[in-house]
Amino acid sequence: PNSSNGVRVVLWKAGISAFQDHWLIGLGFAGGKELIQQTAQESQSKTIEALGHFHNDYIHTAVEFGLFGLLSYLSYCVGMAWCAWRLHAAGHTTAAAGMCAVLAMHMSTAMSNMNFAHNYYPTILSMAISLLLLSPRLQKAPSNH
Repeated sequence: PNSSNGVRVVLWKAGISAFQDHWLIGLGFAGGKELIQQTAQESQSKTIEALGHFHNDYIHTAVEFGLFGLLSYLSYCVGMAWCAWRLHAAGHTTAAAGMCAVLAMHMSTAMSNMNFAHNYYPTILSMAISLLLLSPRLQKAPSNH
């Protein structure tokens, strides 16, 4: 429980177990922190003791906010997929592919990190999405010559 991967496995097990017991509304912010400290003590891990999150956006959100929080978090992903579909349907295939790439990056990195715990991540994610949504408007109109 003191290696990078070991910490994640121990925290994920504790988080999934807590979500199963408190699936509707979760443990809340303080309850999530308390679970991390309890897990650190049980596994005798100084590394876990120093952490403030579960190293997984999905599990962390589910532990703290339950099913409603997890669905809220996933709605962001659904929104990005919807935007990609709308871009594709409008013929903006490059922007649609870019949106799919950002969505894949966002969903996959959330499995082993707590992206929204870092202030740069939501800023860059928002900028990437904004640029992809604006790119069809910024393209030069085709000339008739």
